[in-house]
Amino acid sequence: MYKKIRVKQGDCPEAFFKIGDYVFEKVDEQCKSTEVYKYQFQIEMSIKSEIDVRLWIEDIISQVKFLTIAPEELRKYIQLFEENTNPNEECLFHDFRTRFIDFAVIKYEVNKEMKEDIFLYGYSMDEKYVYIVVKAFSLITLSEVYTCIIENCLAQDLKFILDEDIRWIRLNSYKVKDDIQMPSAQDKEFLKKTLVPTNFDTFYKIFRQIDAEGFLSKKLYHEYLYRDDKPLKQVSKFFSPYWKLSSSMPEKTKNILYLHDEVPEDEHIDSYVYAFKPGLMKYYLQNWFEDFTLRVVQDMDWGSYNVMHSMKGCRFNFFNNDDENNVREIDLIIEVQKNNCSKIIAIECKKTLSRKEIQMTNKKSKEKVLESGNNIFDAFIHIGCFKGDVEFDIPFNGTREKYKQGIINAESDSYDAPFYAFTIKSIGDYQKKILYIIEEIFKNW
Repeated sequence: MYKKIRVKQGDCPEAFFKIGDYVFEKVDEQCKSTEVYKYQFQIEMSIKSEIDVRLWIEDIISQVKFLTIAPEELRKYIQLFEENTNPNEECLFHDFRTRFIDFAVIKYEVNKEMKEDIFLYGYSMDEKYVYIVVKAFSLITLSEVYTCIIENCLAQDLKFILDEDIRWIRLNSYKVKDDIQMPSAQDKEFLKKTLVPTNFDTFYKIFRQIDAEGFLSKKLYHEYLYRDDKPLKQVSKFFSPYWKLSSSMPEKTKNILYLHDEVPEDEHIDSYVYAFKPGLMKYYLQNWFEDFTLRVVQDMDWGSYNVMHSMKGCRFNFFNNDDENNVREIDLIIEVQKNNCSKIIAIECKKTLSRKEIQMTNKKSKEKVLESGNNIFDAFIHIGCFKGDVEFDIPFNGTREKYKQGIINAESDSYDAPFYAFTIKSIGDYQKKILYIIEEIFKNW
């Protein structure tokens, strides 16, 4: 049976390793274990010995206590404690893959209380770089060590290469497990066709009509989906004809609209309209714009920026508790990097962007993200396929197009966060606008 590591303070007869007040034991997978967080740094600095690395760690982490007299070679601990263990079990030493290892306890403040926790760090050196691997047993501890190392590198103008932004690891820890809904083959083909720029121009006009009426009239169908009296098969293949019937209710001033796919007895060709089939309509209304945005982000040329990670349609609890009322779903999250600086951005995709949509979404972000004290987003972006009653007041430089920018104000001691909003007209327009907004975020935040 697969075993995982559990770390605690005190005595433990089953412990396979003990150092200071901390014991490490192996427990069955179904038992409560300790989450192990591992992070790697590559720092361009000239250090000659293992003692120099310890002195550097001691210098940059103000409250640190080492648990051994001096750093030791990693292979000693592998031979003593893991040489004959099951290779399928979670390991403590094997996966460092460094020459030396050291053990330390760090003290830090959380909610005005002092905490302390153990962390392990291994390292190797060559003429140009120091390679450091940190293992911690809480995200807070890893974040504290990470912050100390990065702040020192920036202050000393030391070049470094990171495993990934530590905040992306934190983001994953707040994720709520969810049922993954896989798109159908038709959904995937539909998405693929909408990503073709010439197709999108046609789809964009169709989508506006679908969102307004739910269908295309015969006249509009032929106007949008025919060229030189020939159907645009790349687009028309997703539509089916329906018989439209409108019935009034005598006791109420209401009309009920029926769409039938059966052939009516009294057939009038002008009674036909065209719409997506139900399965595809559901995908279009619920998931298409998120998937479309993700693909635009993945496929576009970002110039001097790099999209390091992306995550779509996930639910999070930033309060890190069991209260379902604290769960927040975010359409798309991206991590963008430039010159070792990363920005993590939450994107909300709305088919029609309105003032109410922006206000409601900002309210959720404030209450369920900022007020948790665990916000890791540098900015929030609202993107609409169509413009509702929202007023854009800041021009995109060099164009007549405008966007909206504001601040989501946190009421507690948490930091405020900026938000941006814009709508799109084409794939090229989408790419230019999102790149412009990202540049603004890097410049100002």
